[in-house]
Amino acid sequence: MAATFERPSVTAELARAMIEAAEQKAAEMGHPFVIAIVDDSGVLKAFSRMDGAPLLSVQVAQDKAYSAVGFGMATNAWHDFVKDDPPLAMGAAPSFSYAAPNARRTDRFSDAFAKRFSTSISSASCSA
Repeated sequence: MAATFERPSVTAELARAMIEAAEQKAAEMGHPFVIAIVDDSGVLKAFSRMDGAPLLSVQVAQDKAYSAVGFGMATNAWHDFVKDDPPLAMGAAPSFSYAAPNARRTDRFSDAFAKRFSTSISSASCSA
């Protein structure tokens, strides 16, 4: 049995190309983004904060990219994954209680926020 194994990962060259492509798309959209590219282990490989992108988006983009790799699922897919489970949709474990009257308002806010302010692409994350 082999003691090691190989696994594919994003190269520095590809990471830079992904940054350039994301910046071009952001410019077309007319929004400044923070773009984080991570490798297969979730370690930051390339990063860009476009002029005018919010400071708080720096950590958000890195966290989203890390989460996408760690769970093997783009962060924009999480809404569909948890939307029918109110405690999860509210961010609590299923055994925790939640305030039902706020669930609908929070879901609408989360959905609108996700559509307006963030985009995730496998091991890349953009946040504005």
